[in-house]
Amino acid sequence: MNYDFALNTRYDKSAYEALAEASWQLFRKPRMQTQTYPILIALAALTLFVLIRGRGRYSPPVLIGAGLFVVLLLVSIPLSGRSAKAKMCRTAVKAATSRGEFPVDIQFSFGQESIRSKVGEQVSMVKYEQATGFAALGEWRFLFFGQAAYIFHTSAFASPEESVRFQTYIEEKSGTALVTLKGTGPQR
Repeated sequence: MNYDFALNTRYDKSAYEALAEASWQLFRKPRMQTQTYPILIALAALTLFVLIRGRGRYSPPVLIGAGLFVVLLLVSIPLSGRSAKAKMCRTAVKAATSRGEFPVDIQFSFGQESIRSKVGEQVSMVKYEQATGFAALGEWRFLFFGQAAYIFHTSAFASPEESVRFQTYIEEKSGTALVTLKGTGPQR
């Protein structure tokens, strides 16, 4: 079979860290912003409202405790993202290690109709139409298929021009536009 692109990549800790960051920005962060953050902010606002409304009724230790509670609620918002990304990476590395696939070298071949991936002797194929997203985080590229993703670093390409051709090729074949994420991702 003739392939338009052939890449060799390695899924190591930096690849999983990049995937955790991309997954956080694309999927987890928006869900947290619409579900969890409003609850935390509402609790902080309610606590402040009760304190302001009942001015003079509360002793200093209660006021200090309530103030610390509000600060804790507001500080937990950015901290939750950092801990969630670290946990996603640890979980992925642990799962790959338990399967004996860490780090793993993968050969990708991009044909006219599908993508062929080969790990050792195991070969799988997926059609471009099954792609649900295409994202860039610094020098990292991710092709999502539901909750799974193919991870590529631009160093896998022979030249920057080939990387640009690859991006255009994937956008055309999968029908998904490249989403550029904030940040650079980990160094390779």
